[in-house]
Amino acid sequence: MYYICCICGYELKVPKCYNASMEQKDVINRVSQLRTREKKSARAASILAGLNERYINGLENHRNHLPSIEALFAIIASLNSTPAEFFYHPSMSAYSEDQKLLKLVKENKEIFDLLVEATPDRRAAALAVLKLVF
Repeated sequence: MYYICCICGYELKVPKCYNASMEQKDVINRVSQLRTREKKSARAASILAGLNERYINGLENHRNHLPSIEALFAIIASLNSTPAEFFYHPSMSAYSEDQKLLKLVKENKEIFDLLVEATPDRRAAALAVLKLVF
């Protein structure tokens, strides 16, 4: 399993929006999703990441090992992504949507202040409404 705290080496309180842990299959599936989104072959993505040209193909097809943190971050970076997006829950596509919403909320100080002060349940409900509106 991968833990977000492996990124910095410190034990962190991870927000609920991040996967605190991912199973091996989840890590491999996310690599495959990134590669497909960027329209790269496994070979091309491996080379871009500075890895053996068969590395990602072996990872996706054999599913018997996980990449090191260094290899995983190289793959993520070479496929125009970030660790924050890669580990975002429930999906990487939700990351960009939520980032747009966060930017909008931060630009409107009144909404931002209300959300900061709200209980977690009320905050979740308000964000759901904002997603529908915007």
